[in-house]
Amino acid sequence: MSEELGKTIEEFKVNDSASITKDITAEKLAAFADVIDDHDPIHTDPEYAKTTIYGKCIAHGVYLDCMISGMLSELVSGGIDAKLSIKYTAPVFAGDTITATGTVKEIKTDRNRLFIDTKCVNQNGETVAVGDAVCLARTDD
Repeated sequence: MSEELGKTIEEFKVNDSASITKDITAEKLAAFADVIDDHDPIHTDPEYAKTTIYGKCIAHGVYLDCMISGMLSELVSGGIDAKLSIKYTAPVFAGDTITATGTVKEIKTDRNRLFIDTKCVNQNGETVAVGDAVCLARTDD
């Protein structure tokens, strides 16, 4: 196995997993809003956010998508994300610490596919997103 590229499809096992943890800050949310050109005030304006049901700024949903994609690149280094499906279950606020985890639930070696359960939880253990992914793992060829 190449340490740089990670495992080949043949080396994966059901229940292999990876996690990444990130602090969500107001500065990161503002920078992310600039990158994706989405400046809805719910994400970047604390005064506006106070008037909403959340009471404070929340992260873009796609912020979690990107965290999960980053975690998948750790789990399936050298592979390709083929599908990502996510359901947001609770808001993520500036000041939260989010852990994104992926766990291999099925392996199809004939098609180089890994089926992965994904989950994001905050510092209180509350699930903020769940989903699944399909990744194309590399082969020895």
